[in-house]
Amino acid sequence: MKIRTAIVDDEPFAVKGLQNYVEQVSFLSLETTCKTALELSDYLRDHQLDLVFLDIQMPYLTGVEWVKSMKEAPKIIFTTAYA
Repeated sequence: MKIRTAIVDDEPFAVKGLQNYVEQVSFLSLETTCKTALELSDYLRDHQLDLVFLDIQMPYLTGVEWVKSMKEAPKIIFTTAYA
C-alpha cells in the first residue's frame, strides 16, 4: 500500500525538490501539490491524504497555524528554507 502524500509550498524550487524525493521512494504516491495551506484545505474536502510535506512559512496561513486549526490532520513533515 502506498502512502498518499501532498506537497504544500509556495516556492516552486522547493516543490520540485520534494517531488524528486517522493518519486524516488517507492512507497510514496504524490497526490497533489498546493501553493498555500488554504489550497490544501480545499483539496482535503474531497480527498484523503496520509502524509503532507508542509512548508512552515507561506502566505495567508502558516503551516503551523494550519495544523493547529485542524481537528484531524494527516501526518505532517514540516519543511522550511530557513535555518
